[in-house]
Amino acid sequence: MVVVGAGRIGTALQVRAKARGLEVTLLDREALKSPSPVLQDPPGQPILVAVRAPDLAAVIDQLPARRLDDVVLVQNGAIRELIGTLGLQGATRGILYQWSAERGQDFVAARWSPFTGPHADHLERWLTAIDLPAESVHPMRFVVYEVEKLLWLAVFGWLCRAHRAPVGEVADLHTSEVEALVRELLPVTRAAWGVDLEPGWIVERLLAWSRCIPAFRASTSEDEWRGGWLQERARRYAIDTPMFDHLRL
Repeated sequence: MVVVGAGRIGTALQVRAKARGLEVTLLDREALKSPSPVLQDPPGQPILVAVRAPDLAAVIDQLPARRLDDVVLVQNGAIRELIGTLGLQGATRGILYQWSAERGQDFVAARWSPFTGPHADHLERWLTAIDLPAESVHPMRFVVYEVEKLLWLAVFGWLCRAHRAPVGEVADLHTSEVEALVRELLPVTRAAWGVDLEPGWIVERLLAWSRCIPAFRASTSEDEWRGGWLQERARRYAIDTPMFDHLRL
């Protein structure tokens, strides 16, 4: 497996794979400045790009054009428009539910991660081989988890900031606020992406993941593709989101 991005996710994948006798070629941003032999291979093998959304354009610009259909994107947030502007409509996408506390460490918590696109089956097999649950899903099912992760990032990011607390504490002590925000924001994702989800189911999944990683403090970073995107779409579709707007003041 080729992984671009040597942050917490990329290095944790390498650590876990090596422990199980599988090879990972990990390329950081510096390595992309000169032609990498592994990227000159013929198209057909996935290239997992594990960088932050703000860095995605610069990384994609350094990849060989003939390998763009091999790209696997695991960036968080509402990145559909970004994917389109980068010409990556044919890329594989994944929603990662894996957490590493520090760069260079193995994952300490994981829930199954959905993938969709041409290399989804490959990612399912590879991640399963390193004991990380994953599943190849239909694009219409993938959007469900896309909404779920987006809401988790926005809801817990802003509630962690408001309460100065990690996600586990927010899940246990501020459950009613989580539920209220989910009910307020689901109409936004419904209007934008056309998927109608049951609020209670989404709330339970958000709480469950937060309780898997209780010490993690979600942030409001990359807000252009998270809370900021939700707020802009709410205004575009004339949907009132008073609680979320107040958090973001």
